[in-house]
Amino acid sequence: PRFDDGPEMIVVVEEGTDGGGLSARIDGQQIGTSDIVARNGIVHGLDKVDRPDDLLFTPQKALIGLNATMFVKLLKDTGLGDYIDGTKPDRKLTLLVPTNRAMVDAFGYDLDDGDDENLAYNTSADNRDEYNKDTLSPLYAESERFLKRSPRERQREWAQYHIADGMHGIDELAAHPLLRTKLASEWTDNKAQVVKAQVDKAYSGASSHVSFNGADNILNEPLVIGNTVIYLLSSPMATPPNMINALIQNLDLSLFVAAM
Repeated sequence: PRFDDGPEMIVVVEEGTDGGGLSARIDGQQIGTSDIVARNGIVHGLDKVDRPDDLLFTPQKALIGLNATMFVKLLKDTGLGDYIDGTKPDRKLTLLVPTNRAMVDAFGYDLDDGDDENLAYNTSADNRDEYNKDTLSPLYAESERFLKRSPRERQREWAQYHIADGMHGIDELAAHPLLRTKLASEWTDNKAQVVKAQVDKAYSGASSHVSFNGADNILNEPLVIGNTVIYLLSSPMATPPNMINALIQNLDLSLFVAAM
């Protein structure tokens, strides 16, 4: 037969062994599911499809299939599309990708981490009177530099925090849980910011439960596309807070912060 004006294909129908009914192959590919009746035709499902050599399967295509299109759009919008589009196949990466649902539930498409609204010690006049800004000047300066960034710059930093150098499988994460990400800027002295992985080998029988900064991976196994390892996260990871916010999150350090 000829399908949709394409090349002719050879269909072979045989009787199954041990009275198992008929089996069929199309151009040598076994039909696994047959005779699905649709309004405008019949559907046959193949067990396996040979991929043409000129068909490149990229991380971007995999992410679209994983319902992570918002992350794909974000990378393209912030000039980071070459991490997933297959143009640099020799580069080894690990992607920590929230699903569309996770991103919508967390913050829609607004990727600001909220430091501009939730600074523990903001730069208002009242606050300057209560806390000595001169003493904390390096911390204030860091916060003010952050606030001057455009929304697009913050989105880019957030995206870079979800991209790590190297291919990190579950066993490697268990042995070396710190991943160096692509996020490096003046507030980290141009050194890579890290993400901490946690692996629970005893989770759900033989499989392993993996989380990154508390965000759970929802795939049974990471997806490997070429030299890229993909973990699908149940929630996004916020970029690390400024120094003051990081300190006050630990109640044991509250007296130290007050003393400063």
